[in-house]
Amino acid sequence: MDWREQRRQWREQRRAQRHEKYEKGEKGEKGEKPEKAHGDLTGAVVGGGILIWLGLLVYFNAIGLISSSYTSGYFLIGIGVLIVLGGLVAHSSSGRPFLGYLFGGLVLIVLGAFALTGFTTYVGAIFLVLLGLLVIGFAISARRRSPPPSSSAPM
Repeated sequence: MDWREQRRQWREQRRAQRHEKYEKGEKGEKGEKPEKAHGDLTGAVVGGGILIWLGLLVYFNAIGLISSSYTSGYFLIGIGVLIVLGGLVAHSSSGRPFLGYLFGGLVLIVLGAFALTGFTTYVGAIFLVLLGLLVIGFAISARRRSPPPSSSAPM
């Protein structure tokens, strides 16, 4: 049997197992709750919120309520807040981990604050470089802590 056929059979088995777990209402492999028939609306709500926020900022800029030089800062802060709120909703509805949403949202809020205060000099650049190194470091340490996938399952 060639490797493509083995992989296809393995995928079919996994699909059947997930379907059985869903039908029984069991938790999945990583402890997540089974998906509901109506689906998760978190992404749509956050995406719609971002569009609404952008529309409000364009309107506020058009009527002179905010300066166009501050629009990007407010936009980043608003997206950061929406991501954190979306993470709270996702965590409460499906039990998804919240830390990634919180970290991503806070990064955008800080970048928006930099944009509002005019921190566009080397301090902002150093912050971004350090933040990137921190993200890479966390990813490497998390990978070292988790066991490698078993070699018996085809990819």
